[in-house]
Amino acid sequence: MRFKEKRKAQRLSIPLNVKYTWVQRKVVMHKTVAQDIGGGGMRIRVKTPLKKHDLLKSFLYFPMASGPVPVVSEVVWCRKKVNKSKVYFEVGLRHKIARKDMEKFVLLFCETMINHVISSMR
Repeated sequence: MRFKEKRKAQRLSIPLNVKYTWVQRKVVMHKTVAQDIGGGGMRIRVKTPLKKHDLLKSFLYFPMASGPVPVVSEVVWCRKKVNKSKVYFEVGLRHKIARKDMEKFVLLFCETMINHVISSMR
């Protein structure tokens, strides 16, 4: 099954550490790695299914940052995957970045993208 591309911005396949928790529930913090990330969202893998429109409080750990960038992420889609009898869920998230954190996010994202491109050319 092919899905129509709805993204407004390109995504980069850069592994980025992410911690998240549900906004609606008081649940422990979970760790994952972003499969790809862009200015408008990211794709992550999780162990439990998420529902469309669930809100996550996420913390993005860019390599050159002194600390994480906090974002609220809305679940856009969630798909069950099976790999060698291991079940996980891929989740597409849309960022809702606070105005005060937007500049930091953009600068770190661009710096990470440039470093990724330079290192892949070597």
